[in-house]
Amino acid sequence: MVSFVDLQLDHEEGDILDELIMVVSQSRNFNSEISKLPDVSKECHELFVKQIADTVFLETRLKDIRMMLDTEVKKFDENSYLLHKTLDVVADSTTRLIEYITAFNKDYSNDLHVKTK
Repeated sequence: MVSFVDLQLDHEEGDILDELIMVVSQSRNFNSEISKLPDVSKECHELFVKQIADTVFLETRLKDIRMMLDTEVKKFDENSYLLHKTLDVVADSTTRLIEYITAFNKDYSNDLHVKTK
């Protein structure tokens, strides 16, 4: 871009008018570029606001997912604890049942052995 400072007034060449025309046309281009800046700025601002909104939306969704996972993990822990308690009861009952059956078999076997003699 040619500025007024760079404009060389060379009287011998007679290009002063051409240089002035060039400076004026470049200043018009500059003014048109300057007039586009608010639109560009507005677009950048809209994109920025959209990204912020998307970030806030994603953070909210992540919080919701974390809360849901936390409640599901708590439920799983509670169910696991209840299952372990139930399995302990079943194992204890099975052990006692086997002990009773073994004792009964011994007693029955002894009684049968005594009766046969």
